[in-house]
Amino acid sequence: MILQPAKARRVLLTGFGSFPGVPVNATAQLVPRLAEAAAAAFPDTAITFDILPVTWHGGPQASAALIDACDPDVIVHFGVSERATGFVIETLARNGCHISIDAGGALPPLELIDPDAPAGLRATLPCETILRRLEDDGLPASLSEDAGQYLCNAVLFHSLLRVKEGVKVGFIHLPVTLGEPGAALTMEQALRGGLRILEACLLPAARH
Repeated sequence: MILQPAKARRVLLTGFGSFPGVPVNATAQLVPRLAEAAAAAFPDTAITFDILPVTWHGGPQASAALIDACDPDVIVHFGVSERATGFVIETLARNGCHISIDAGGALPPLELIDPDAPAGLRATLPCETILRRLEDDGLPASLSEDAGQYLCNAVLFHSLLRVKEGVKVGFIHLPVTLGEPGAALTMEQALRGGLRILEACLLPAARH
């Protein structure tokens, strides 16, 4: 879905659907709410968002189609992780796949995401700026160089390969219990943090 398609700057936000062990993926609830809030907070920005399938073929394919359709300046993918106790800002996508089944019961076709690509690709979001903005807002946040080598890592790697130079691309992991009673982050905190992340990507002072 696209919000405010006539505006100058273009942002793509994605979350994920369910997958083995996670029957309800909180990012499927967060991303539509974040897109609506971002459209109001950044009125000169066109916001495109969607929920990707957690399949080795369908996830990267759906992300690629979105990138081609909206030609974004900023891409922020969101997913959940059992290891996350706050916002985990992934700084590196690795060219590798764990041999794990996806939501459709399939295994990755290869151990490498792309045999002709580098061993790793750096996220191009302003990760340090994002970290500071989240911490300044009192939200738990950290940097990571291990996106897990499941669909989160695969989608980030494919996106970094696909975009043109200068596009800001990254991935944010959130707690798998996001929004549940006693979770490390509430849904409202995640929404507030999502806006801080976009501020870091869109405001002139954050460009570098």
